Amino acid sequence: NNIPGEEKREAGEKAKDKMEEAYEFITKMNNRYYCIHEVDVVDETNDMAANEKRQQALTEYAKQKQQDSGVKLLRGTANLFSNRRYMNGASTNPDFHVLAHGGAQVKAALDATIALGGENYVFWGGREGYMSLLNTNMKREQENLAKFLHTAKDYARKHGFNGTFFLEQIPCEPNKHQY
Repeated sequence: NNIPGEEKREAGEKAKDKMEEAYEFITKMNNRYYCIHEVDVVDETNDMAANEKRQQALTEYAKQKQQDSGVKLLRGTANLFSNRRYMNGASTNPDFHVLAHGGAQVKAALDATIALGGENYVFWGGREGYMSLLNTNMKREQENLAKFLHTAKDYARKHGFNGTFFLEQIPCEPNKHQY
């Protein structure tokens, strides 16, 4: 999923166009706030370093759009549910590569939220759970989830985020049981 040179430029331009259209809509609706998942800003690839670099550039662009429009970021969040890698959770996933990827996504989303002056950050754990007690270790998974959330909170506080953290729960979406 690495994007070659010309396609990277095109992807960046498409992302700016998408952001331009979003701000136009938001301001026409006289909204004072907007909310984002980090993948709303940058198309995701398997190369986290490239994702983060593109996200930083687009976050700077979003800062300018905020200054021009007066619209503020209400909350940021990381999309740890759409990609099939998270079908068994992100922070509760037994595969360390998935956990590490999720951690990098949350870090990038927190960095963007902080840079854009976001007032809140939301953790959505719809894939953090299980379908059956036969395929889970609840104690270990709950401990892993707690450590993940505390680590993310500590990182954000250390980097100047003073906003509120929320845990969004949508029962049975998509797992039957969520932590």
